[in-house]
Amino acid sequence: MGYRSYFNSNVDDDGEESTRKRKRNERVLGAPNDEDWENARYFMEYLSIFFEVTKKVSGSKYVTSNIFFGELVTMHSTISRMCSSLDEKKMALSMKAKYEKYWDNLDNMNFLLHVALVLDPRNKLHYLRYCLGVIYGVDTPKSVEVLDQVKKTLNEL
Repeated sequence: MGYRSYFNSNVDDDGEESTRKRKRNERVLGAPNDEDWENARYFMEYLSIFFEVTKKVSGSKYVTSNIFFGELVTMHSTISRMCSSLDEKKMALSMKAKYEKYWDNLDNMNFLLHVALVLDPRNKLHYLRYCLGVIYGVDTPKSVEVLDQVKKTLNEL
């Protein structure tokens, strides 16, 4: 069966396997046009970023806690860039809401991930301050609060 013929096929309900055929017929809206392919390329750019972050963070053969926060900053900046674009604003706002639900709530935040970043000899507290500035803004109340909580956690350890 050819590529275009798949998308242009009209399936009639003849009683045999009618449920499957109707679902297939409802899904078939036509072959992708140039605009569809351009949108796919655009989303691939963003999806590849999330794929790389997921791959790095979920690795099981090496320690990932020290690289986690940097990847979180990458995700935040990507979502923020998507929110400023008119084309995918709806999807970006949905992603931002989910991001904030899991990573922006101070009550649920695991500060040991921040501590792992600070204990990494390549990063230290200055890098954490920089990353918090990227996420929340430089010296905003929230970034100062997170930094103070991380310092408190370090002192408790």
